[in-house]
Amino acid sequence: MDYISRIKATIDYIEENIRSPIDLLDLSKKAFCSVPHFYRIFNSIVGMSVKDYIRKRRLSIAAKELISNPRKRIIDIAYDYDFNSQEVFTRAFLKEFGITPGEYRRKNGEGIVLFDKFDFSGGEKKMVVGKLNDVRIVRLEPMKVAYYRGYGINPEREAWIPITEWLLSDAKELYFRQFGRYPEVKELLKWAEENDLYKPPKGRRYFGFDNPLKTEDKAEYGYEVWVTLSGSEKEDDKVKFKDFEGGLYAVTRAKKSSKSLIETWQKLFKWLETSGYKHGNHQWLEEYVTVEGKKGFVAFDLYMPISE
Repeated sequence: MDYISRIKATIDYIEENIRSPIDLLDLSKKAFCSVPHFYRIFNSIVGMSVKDYIRKRRLSIAAKELISNPRKRIIDIAYDYDFNSQEVFTRAFLKEFGITPGEYRRKNGEGIVLFDKFDFSGGEKKMVVGKLNDVRIVRLEPMKVAYYRGYGINPEREAWIPITEWLLSDAKELYFRQFGRYPEVKELLKWAEENDLYKPPKGRRYFGFDNPLKTEDKAEYGYEVWVTLSGSEKEDDKVKFKDFEGGLYAVTRAKKSSKSLIETWQKLFKWLETSGYKHGNHQWLEEYVTVEGKKGFVAFDLYMPISE
């Protein structure tokens, strides 16, 4: 079963159970994948989170009932669509449509655009702009990496700070001997670059990925950074080493922006549908693409795990 068929099955399940509590674990089982992976696939195909989709559909169907059944109390309609009070329903309705349920009823349904069931025939065109023509099939060999996992509302920053300090550990000690204190990361990086002390080994690579993935009910999530090892490095109290078994990947490049990342992942999922490959179970990755002579990174290479 391909990903489009899996998500279509979950959309149908949502429609059939729109008046009842919907368990996301049940939806992920319908899609034959884990909850975190289901979040990612659903968002890539539909263009929004599964909780946003359910909320929009419930509010839109409830809006229709406000007009088709004018004698039914608003509070009863709220309960019918799994809102635990009229106040919660009104607040959600106002946020979505810019008008309260009572005002909408008084205006006899004028002035808002309702959200219809996702249309796969047109939805795929909205989901993917263009096609990928530059997908490479790459087998990553087993490698040893240094890693650190950050967690919070900005876990990328939380992960990169210890990694950067670890990468600059020698420069950090030199700085301390010269100035008698340990600097903040930005200051250390600037000083190391100005004094030609930051010279990453040739061929060093940097990877990152959400771990655990961001979910709908939590603002916090995890992000793990990997750095390939040259052989002479040592662990510290935060950054540890581990072995990565490697695997087969479909790889394509995305620009640095969040929008480009999302759109390119969507295209890569779409590419998989007709590629002849299956989705693999090994770790997906985003590699930070660096260019010698330039600071920072210039793009991402996206690694989708696949199997033959």
